[in-house]
Amino acid sequence: VKLGYRKELEAVSDPAGPALTMTIAPGTITLGSAAALSWSATDATACTASDAWSGSKPVVSSVAMEPTETGGYTYSLTCTGPGGTTARSVALLVNPKASGGGSDSGSLSPFALLGLLLASAVRRRRAGSSPAAAS
Repeated sequence: VKLGYRKELEAVSDPAGPALTMTIAPGTITLGSAAALSWSATDATACTASDAWSGSKPVVSSVAMEPTETGGYTYSLTCTGPGGTTARSVALLVNPKASGGGSDSGSLSPFALLGLLLASAVRRRRAGSSPAAAS
């Protein structure tokens, strides 16, 4: 009878799960506006959405999110790959539209609104410092 020995295999840790980045911009919108939700998963084979959205998603994509009600929304994404699973979430706050006035300024981005305010201030300043007004 021949005796042998058995060498135990060393435990080798799996590589980390997929590298997953996820952003939403802007993070706060007015009802009727949209926010851009983008994500990218490196070394992932599949991604699944949950919370305020659902279903199978591509590993890299971007979509416009336009909720129909005010409040807070959480968009979660779980991606799996050979090394495991990674999950990320982003939050979106949807505020009501401003009431009254008849104008729909609630759909303007903060930068567009700032531009309008600056343009208005420049017009008022020029009107106050025109040569006819200085005489």
